[in-house]
Amino acid sequence: MVVPALVFVAALIGGAASWLANWNERRLHVALALSTGTFLGAVFLHLLPDVAGRVEATAVHETLPQSQTLPDPSHGDHGHSIDTDTRAVAAHGHGDSTLWLCVLAGVLLVHTVEALFLRTTEREGVGRHKSVSLVTMVGVSVHAASAGLGLSALEAGEALETSFIVAFLTHKAFESFAMVNVFQLAHLSRKKIAVILCAFALLTPLCMLAGMPLFAHVGGEALNIVTALAAGTFLYVCVAELLPEVFHHPGDNLAKFSFLLAGVLLSVVLAGFGA
Repeated sequence: MVVPALVFVAALIGGAASWLANWNERRLHVALALSTGTFLGAVFLHLLPDVAGRVEATAVHETLPQSQTLPDPSHGDHGHSIDTDTRAVAAHGHGDSTLWLCVLAGVLLVHTVEALFLRTTEREGVGRHKSVSLVTMVGVSVHAASAGLGLSALEAGEALETSFIVAFLTHKAFESFAMVNVFQLAHLSRKKIAVILCAFALLTPLCMLAGMPLFAHVGGEALNIVTALAAGTFLYVCVAELLPEVFHHPGDNLAKFSFLLAGVLLSVVLAGFGA
């Protein structure tokens, strides 16, 4: 129960930092650049490599005969060696493309929801910001849910390292920070933003608590699919919504680019701790 509580508090703190600051639109865009940088880094340094690793693991598992076991480097030469074909599969990630199709499905899902239900005819102003804020909420919510399920699986297997927890909490705070930013740009009332923030902060902890009973029924394949879908939704939100939103006004481009790079560098540091 400690980790879910910490995740909830971190999400609240991140969102409250933007909510309490009550910045003008110019400062909100600059601040959003920092969050967008961390998200882009997370997509290309963690989410997509994670999907690639799951594809490789699935390919190796399906290629090995049931009687054949993987060697354990920590125990010398115990276990059988992997044949040449299996090594090729592991090295190049060949095999079932289902998870990559799920990534694509995540991209198309968010785009379809936006095109059919959220997109407005206004190219600028509050209407555009409202569309961006809703799409962002959909994307980060799917990612937050998958993160909660993934953390529940990790906690079931072994104790989480302190460095990993701190890095994950930092990433969680930036998620909330960015979401509150875009809702402020959409001129949503402060009361509504506070309600959305509280609901979002609860999402990952609730998925963590629900994860273990869920895995008992559906197994690890479900987590692979959810992870791939989350990678696709997060990729779309970063590239198609947040990045254009940061730079759609010409002012402060140097500051925005600097904060964007700072966010990417921060994500590199967080990735080093496994978050």
